[in-house]
Amino acid sequence: MLLALEVGLCGIVRAQDSTGTIVGRITDQSGAAIPGASVVVTNKDTGLRRALAVSEAGEFSAAALLPGVYEVTADAKGFKHLAREAIVEAGITTSLNLGMEVGPASEQLTVRAAVPQMSYESHEIGGVVTPSQIETVPLNGRDYLELAKLEPGAQQPTSASNNRTLVPLLGAPAGQNGRATRVTVDGGSVMEIGNGGAAMDFSQEVVQEFQVSTVNFDLSTAATASGAVNVATRSGTNEFHGSAFVFFRDHHLSAYPGLTRDPSDPDPFFQREQYGVALGGPVHRDRAFFFGTFERNEQHGVIATKLVTPDFAPLSRIVPSPTYVDQLTFRTDFQLSDRESLFVRYSHEDSFSFAPTTVNGVVTSTYPSAWVRQPSWADQSILGLTSQLGTRETNVVRFSYFFVSAAQQSPQPSDCFDCLGIGAPSITVRPDLFIGSSTTDTVLGRRYQLTDLFTWQKSAHRMQFGGDWETARGGRTDIADQPVTMTLFSPQSVRTFNALQPPNLQIPLPATFLTLSDILQLPLQNFTVGIGDPQVPQVGFGKVRVAPLVYLFFQDTWQLHPRFMVNYGLGWTYDAQELEGPFAVIGICLELQGRRENGHPWRRRSLLRRSDAVRHL
Repeated sequence: MLLALEVGLCGIVRAQDSTGTIVGRITDQSGAAIPGASVVVTNKDTGLRRALAVSEAGEFSAAALLPGVYEVTADAKGFKHLAREAIVEAGITTSLNLGMEVGPASEQLTVRAAVPQMSYESHEIGGVVTPSQIETVPLNGRDYLELAKLEPGAQQPTSASNNRTLVPLLGAPAGQNGRATRVTVDGGSVMEIGNGGAAMDFSQEVVQEFQVSTVNFDLSTAATASGAVNVATRSGTNEFHGSAFVFFRDHHLSAYPGLTRDPSDPDPFFQREQYGVALGGPVHRDRAFFFGTFERNEQHGVIATKLVTPDFAPLSRIVPSPTYVDQLTFRTDFQLSDRESLFVRYSHEDSFSFAPTTVNGVVTSTYPSAWVRQPSWADQSILGLTSQLGTRETNVVRFSYFFVSAAQQSPQPSDCFDCLGIGAPSITVRPDLFIGSSTTDTVLGRRYQLTDLFTWQKSAHRMQFGGDWETARGGRTDIADQPVTMTLFSPQSVRTFNALQPPNLQIPLPATFLTLSDILQLPLQNFTVGIGDPQVPQVGFGKVRVAPLVYLFFQDTWQLHPRFMVNYGLGWTYDAQELEGPFAVIGICLELQGRRENGHPWRRRSLLRRSDAVRHL
């Protein structure tokens, strides 16, 4: 059981959430606040309206807004009607200060759109990958997470076993290599259960935008040992939009480097087809919307297995290495009333691949019977309810269910026809023959997640508090050395031995090494046999791993002066997935931020107290 307490007085405005926020201040031409003004925020695509109250200091705040383009209107007695556009991005606060002019309300003043720029209210390092980047930047394989490396502190995402994607970020613990980066979609975690990395991918068509937070992310990010990637999916609008697409790549369209041509595979075959459809629109104008996508990826390639040892060179061959991926998403959004909106989304991904194992991105020199077949299946269902409890209070509650089933299995005859060692245990004949498989790992798990975020503007305070409750069942099970893992002496070693022995003590060798029977005539060097239950005993000596996690937080942005702001907060985590004793980590930091008279930001951050010692309770 792990018990952790975190106390942080750090910025909150750049929240790790799939929605955004608009904040601002209404003033007259002299810069004085207009407390009696009324503000309405309207989504230009869906017609969603949000009426807001203005504080005595002229400040307003609209939280939990879906990413998109909004129109913000302001009205006050004796002033012209004011309208301005604002762009909302996932996890970002858009500052929108409105200066009203004296005049009749029948006259309208329209000003240019406001977009999220440099944040003077947060010290977080990160950024947002926008819809235009997702749609226009070329992507090999259409993996949207490849765009994460455009943000500061993010490195090249990598593929791992069991269909996982690792996103290495700046500041991650040593050796994690992206395993601990938290990936959420619409606020629901898609992390592998019992392992690191994101266990589910999504079609590029369904991703509206995503936020990458690398360092100093705020308390609403929940529990993570590294940074975080927060994905927001697309929703339908008041207009019908649809597309059908086909992407084709073939080895005839690719240049083959002549100076590095492999004589054993002079014409390598490769073909990739990705095709799908996307459709969205209204069910009831300004009230209900839908959006759905389907995408399939079929990739066919070949890999040459070249054995250089003369005894095994006749076994060299070219083997197909296919990959199949299906992705499906369907989302509906409902405007239940003027104060409540609801969305429901279901996403599915299943895939299959047959390929050699890799170490640090380099293919290992294994024979096809030692390759890995990887079937996987993942589902995410999520429901979110946004409620405007008052003109200054907003609450967002989400429930997510995530299921994952994946495996790394031994090859079947259908994967590699007439391959040596199919169905045999793992056999190594050094230096370059590795056949068979004695290792299987499976991942089977479910995660139930409930999150709640309450936002309240009170005078000069913009407060947020809430929490994240998760419970995961299952995880990864590794079975190794079943039935046995063997290492045999090489033919050359046997011949060297025989040359030193009299005829009656020499070890007989077959004339060729073309069959499994021929290989098994080599003398045994060592072997390993797995004994006992491969499952790790859990709490209470049960078989199923149950990992509850509770995270609670409070944070506030206090606008002491138009040019002076204080961010502070408190977070508490309870994590019972470990078998060791609990421990606590406490840290407090304070950050003061503002602007100089010339408009340039200044920041002072001091560490008041921090204890990284591990204390068993």
